[in-house]
Amino acid sequence: MLAATRRWFNRNRTPLAVGVGIVGAGYVATQYVLSKLSDARERMSSDRIAKENLRRRFEQNQEDCTFTFAPEVIMHSRSQDEEQVRDHYDRGDDFYGWFLGPRMIYTSGVISDIDREETLEEMQDNKLAIVCEKIGLQPGDTLLDMGCGWGTLARFASEFYGAKATGVTLGRNQTAWGNNAMRKAGIPEEQSKIVCCDYRDTPTVPGGYKKITCLEMGEHVGVRHFPAFLKQMHDLLDDDGVCYFQLAGLRKYWQYEDLIWGLFMNKYVFPGADASTPLGFYIDRFEGAGFEVRNIDTIGVHYSGTLWRWYRNWLANKDKVEAKYGKRWFRVSFSSFIFICSVADYL
Repeated sequence: MLAATRRWFNRNRTPLAVGVGIVGAGYVATQYVLSKLSDARERMSSDRIAKENLRRRFEQNQEDCTFTFAPEVIMHSRSQDEEQVRDHYDRGDDFYGWFLGPRMIYTSGVISDIDREETLEEMQDNKLAIVCEKIGLQPGDTLLDMGCGWGTLARFASEFYGAKATGVTLGRNQTAWGNNAMRKAGIPEEQSKIVCCDYRDTPTVPGGYKKITCLEMGEHVGVRHFPAFLKQMHDLLDDDGVCYFQLAGLRKYWQYEDLIWGLFMNKYVFPGADASTPLGFYIDRFEGAGFEVRNIDTIGVHYSGTLWRWYRNWLANKDKVEAKYGKRWFRVSFSSFIFICSVADYL
């Protein structure tokens, strides 16, 4: 099955990538009605769709690049980052819970048993444990989780490893949710807490944090500020500390379809997340900031499995989403899931 899917992807990669901007935007605007993943695959891989709409999409892409994407890449001011993050993540905890599930983790889980279908919660627990083990987390270690989301990793590290965790997020809802969850788990504020602030205002601790984690927040810093961000992380870290980063990257050799997909994601899904780059960019910047790179993992297959479970959760809660947030927001996330599910295990 995997080999057959890979062959399909290789045959249809160009029209698929060109089609995603067309079909994704069209579906959000209710021009198309898609009922399942296979419908989207067929629609996106259609040569006719690509040829009929390429010029129109090229003109729209030029407009998006000139008036939206380029200014955001150049600026990434505090006010811009705050507006984008809060507009996106303060939409409502229930909105995200309807696909993320009770763990409220918006990053990839990890498959540990290929002989059975693990639940989303099992995959996320696997990932949390792997992160804590990779950084060698010990009781009493000070941990900074940069871009902590709803604070689940900080809570997990506090509850099961005895860490003194500080989570940082710009999301007000995420901050309240994370702190409430910690108190319910019996973790006192004196031990661990979630702080609502810009990453540039991250609180320091004497001697530096023993461990720092940053799971898919770095992309939101932006290409322009990425070196300074890493230098800040290096300065916040204890001299013998360990830092763990997870980032969503791109292939090295840029192609036009990468731009189309990036513009769609920037417009509808992750505004301001323009620091998704090839691996070489990251390694060069990490080493330039003073880090020694010890280990690299590629988790595209695990991300595909995570997205597939998000997609099924989203479909199961369609009526709730549309009743509270309208059909447009259901379609925005739906069109993102169906494309990434198709290709994440090849990236």
